[in-house]
Amino acid sequence: MRNRERLQALGKFEALFRSPWFKFGEWDKIGFRRSDDTEKFVRHCYDSGWVQGEFDWSAWMATDEAQELRDPDNIRNRASEEQLEKLLTVAIRQDRFVEGGLLSWFENGQLLAIIQRADKLRAVDMIS
Repeated sequence: MRNRERLQALGKFEALFRSPWFKFGEWDKIGFRRSDDTEKFVRHCYDSGWVQGEFDWSAWMATDEAQELRDPDNIRNRASEEQLEKLLTVAIRQDRFVEGGLLSWFENGQLLAIIQRADKLRAVDMIS
């Protein structure tokens, strides 16, 4: 998948995440269960190469770069495509170790900011 197409495909999740009927998941007696739509998003991120396999995401999380990008406004305004990959890798891989971790990325606006930045990068790519 070319970069523009990959950015556009990720950007399409904005409408879903903003929808008033969208439910990220729910807590039950066993733990947190992601909704089917959220599972589709996670699968899309893996299938489209947004989640990097050969990347030390836990070490990167402690860097100044990562700390600056924890702010949704910084993501929306300055993140590169490579940084979006790193952020999505952290969010999705961390969720395996911290139950409901991905939910917190959704609730604090980081996931939506990543998606919005992807769409903005796609638009800039189309102009240039």
